[in-house]
Amino acid sequence: VFASAINAHEDWTVDDDAGAIQLLIDPNDGDYINGLKAWKGSLYVHKRKKINFVSPIAAPATIPGNLRVDVYTTNVGCVSGYSIQNVIDDQLFLGEAGVMSLALAPLGELKGSVISRNIGELSKLKKTSSALKEVIAYVFDDMNQYVISIPSTLSVSGFDEAWVLDYQKINERDEKGFPIVRWSRFDGDIAGTAY
Repeated sequence: VFASAINAHEDWTVDDDAGAIQLLIDPNDGDYINGLKAWKGSLYVHKRKKINFVSPIAAPATIPGNLRVDVYTTNVGCVSGYSIQNVIDDQLFLGEAGVMSLALAPLGELKGSVISRNIGELSKLKKTSSALKEVIAYVFDDMNQYVISIPSTLSVSGFDEAWVLDYQKINERDEKGFPIVRWSRFDGDIAGTAY
């Protein structure tokens, strides 16, 4: 992961004092970074099969020696960096099994971090090496909604689709302990408008 020098977006000269930053995030694990997103004071580095996080251990947090890289989870990953969104006190993203919760991810069980167990259609997307970059998520805080837009090129139906999660009840649990969420699917002209 590289970051330019502060207030000098063209300066990529790595310097231990005030220059650009370079951090190695398990470079030999055979995985690659799909997305970066800050959450609760740390930078979360989403790979396909695991998640790392970068946090400050001393001030200022602009010096590489003052930053620490740790593994957040090794059994949950992100397939589309464009799907990562902060929602209430959680970070949601699209994983291999569906929409995942970062807050639930470090509990050590992949199944426990999936909050979209009721949208199996997401697991049927036409996947290619770069196609999932077309899946984009948005958060509409004033409407308490997390929206996933899926273009017709990836959709099994062949139409643009939009999946909308009403996350007002995301912190409530059903009788089995799973988050209570309500998903709605829109396609055709309505999805085009949501798109």
